[in-house]
Amino acid sequence: MALAFRPHPNPRRQGPRSTFSYELSDDGILQIIDLDHNGTKSVTNDIENVLLDIAQHEGPLGAYRVIYRDSELRWDGIKLDEHGHFQSFYGIGVTDQAEALKRVRG
Repeated sequence: MALAFRPHPNPRRQGPRSTFSYELSDDGILQIIDLDHNGTKSVTNDIENVLLDIAQHEGPLGAYRVIYRDSELRWDGIKLDEHGHFQSFYGIGVTDQAEALKRVRG
C-alpha cells in the first residue's frame, strides 16, 4: 500500500515540514520516500515528525523495520525504540528499493 502524505498544520510542529509517501510491506517493513518538494524540510531533518504523522494513521510503529529514500535517492535505515520513536539512522547506501529491502530482510 503506497500513501502520499502532505503534512497538516499542528501546533506542536512549527515551521516548514517534509513531504513524503510511505508503504508498508506484508513482512513489517515501513518504506518512507522523501518527495523532496522545494521549500520543505527533508525527511532526514524532520524524521521525528514524519514518524509521528505515520503513527497517527497506522498506529504504533515499534514493531516495524524502517527504511527511507532520502532526497539524494539513496535508501538508508532508521532504528526505532520499542515504542516506535526515532533512535538513529544507519547506512544501507543503495539506490534500488528492491536491494534495500533485500538487505533489511537479511
